[in-house]
Amino acid sequence: LYSSFLSHPSLTAPGARLGTIRYMSPEQARSEALDARTDIFSLGLVFYELLTGQRPYGQAEGEEMLQRLMSEEEIEPVSTLQPQLPAALDRIVTRALRKQRDERYAAASEMFGDLQQLQVNREETGLQQLRTQSANQMLTQFAVRYDEDKTTRVPLGGLWAIGRFADL
Repeated sequence: LYSSFLSHPSLTAPGARLGTIRYMSPEQARSEALDARTDIFSLGLVFYELLTGQRPYGQAEGEEMLQRLMSEEEIEPVSTLQPQLPAALDRIVTRALRKQRDERYAAASEMFGDLQQLQVNREETGLQQLRTQSANQMLTQFAVRYDEDKTTRVPLGGLWAIGRFADL
């Protein structure tokens, strides 16, 4: 039974590369020793596809795909195809996809930290936008009241509060 299991054609042949070529790292394509940075590269490929809707190497398959993986030519940044993406996200994906593994994140936790920081920055930007919009609304309400009645005055403390609220 064991010998018939080992001779089954769907098993990986000895010496064959393991993995899906489309998601291999350059070192995996070269049959080199692997470490966590290999998975970082594969995750970068998944991010690339999610963010751009395209594969980094187009429709390349088989040997052509392996040659492109093993070449020194870097994958074009996601911002080339999606310029509206935050620059920080572009840097994260680009770093994950570096052909030289020493230039990639050393561990997934390091990459996760950068992604968390990106989320914090986006939340702070959103809060700042909300605060600015609220201050603008307050100033607009004052302008409307002043147009209706030229004697309307906003106390200095009110202007200070509006400016402080908007962090101006």
